[in-house]
Amino acid sequence: PYFDQTVFVQAGQPTQPAYDFTLLYVGTYEIWIYDRWGAEVFYSNDYKYGWDGKVDGKDATEGVYYFVTKFTSRCDLDMEPITNKGFVHLRK
Repeated sequence: PYFDQTVFVQAGQPTQPAYDFTLLYVGTYEIWIYDRWGAEVFYSNDYKYGWDGKVDGKDATEGVYYFVTKFTSRCDLDMEPITNKGFVHLRK
C-alpha cells in the first residue's frame, strides 16, 4: 500500500518534519521532487529519508511542487515498479 499527502508544512514544524510517503513492505524506492519550472530540487532512494522542504540547504519557496515516486514491493519480487506522480503544496 501507498499513502501520500497533498499539503506539506515545511521542516521545523514539530507535527511533520519531512515530506515523505507511508510505504508498507517496500523493496526498492525512489522519489524525485521538482519545482514549478521543472528543476529537480530533491532526490532520494531511501524511503526513510523524506524531503525537508529545503533546496540547496535553504528554505524552499512556498508553492506547488511536482513529485514522482517509483517503488517495488518486498512481497512480490516479480512485480513491475509502480510509478506515482502528483503535486504537493509546500506551506510555511
